[in-house]
Parts: sequence; structure tokens; C-alpha cells
Amino acid sequence: MISTKTLIGHGVAGDVTKLAEAGLPLKEGWVTGENLLDSLLLARTVNENGLKVAYELETLLLNHVATEPWKHETKAYDFKEVEVEGKRRRIKDVDARRWPEGLRRKRCRLDSWASYTLARHLYPKLAHQKPLVTFTHRIASLLERVSLAGAIVDLCNFEVLGATLERELREAQDKLTKAAIVAGMETFSPTN
Repeated sequence: MISTKTLIGHGVAGDVTKLAEAGLPLKEGWVTGENLLDSLLLARTVNENGLKVAYELETLLLNHVATEPWKHETKAYDFKEVEVEGKRRRIKDVDARRWPEGLRRKRCRLDSWASYTLARHLYPKLAHQKPLVTFTHRIASLLERVSLAGAIVDLCNFEVLGATLERELREAQDKLTKAAIVAGMETFSPTN
């Protein structure tokens, strides 16, 4: 029986799926997102404007904690030879099953340690926003389950909804700003 209450990882909702596929016992709070701590979601919540590459586990940890890079040992195995238009080419194709077992174990251990270390570093910055952290983790888990069910997003409908929400957001910000001015606030940021 697993005694761990909170599961920590980087993109951990997908990890829950992999644990289930491997036949390992899961806790309900892991499936619903209530007892997850995702270093990726925490990093995005702390800095929602980071570059995509800056959200990779190794990059994030190296930016927040003084440590050495570790993924280089397995990256050499993340390419395969394919034939394209009669020519042999090397393409990126990450498949941890191709890593030697010793390196795979080491990489898994270090990735786990990095996720935990990063989450431990970032979570205190969001402690005052615990409902937001819980909400984002639950939504990420919900989206993972929806994708497993084969649901897809209608892009046209998504864009219409996005434009509507953007317009409503601008209107709400305008109302808040006007109310702040009437209340005598000299400086006001509706997103703060």
C-alpha cells in the first residue's frame, strides 16, 4: 500500500495516467488533482510569461537552485536514424526504453528529485494563493482524463469563446479601474 498522500512531479497529471497503465495503486486525490503538486504548474503560476523552453524541468531547476545539469547523459539516446527521400537522417525521438537501464534509473531518480526540489522552492511563493494552486491542479487532471476519453476541442468554437472571454475581461477591467478611481485610489492594477 502506498502511504504517500501527495504525489509530486513535473506534468504530474500525465504521470498518474502512466502509473495507472502500469497497474500501480492510485489514490483518489491523485486522479482528481487534489493531492498533486506539479512543479510545471507551479512554475507557470509563479511566472506565466516564461518562455516554453524555460518550463522544462532541468532548465527551471537550474534557474532556481544551484545544481548541476543531469539530462545530458540520456539525451544521446534521444535520436533515431530514419530514411527520408532516400537519405538517412537523424531525428529527435525521445523514448526512455532505449536508455540503458542504469541511466534510466538514474534519470528517473534525478527527475523525481528535481520535481520535488522545484516544487518545494516554488510552493511557498504561492502559499497565499492556495485555492488557485488547487484549482489549476484539478483542471490539469480533468483535462488529462478528458483527453483519455478521446474528447477533442473544436478550434473554431474555442476561438469564439476566447474572443468573448477577452472582451468580457477588458470590460470588467475597465469597470474595476473606474471604480478604483472613484474610490480615490491613485494607483490600481486590475490584474494584481
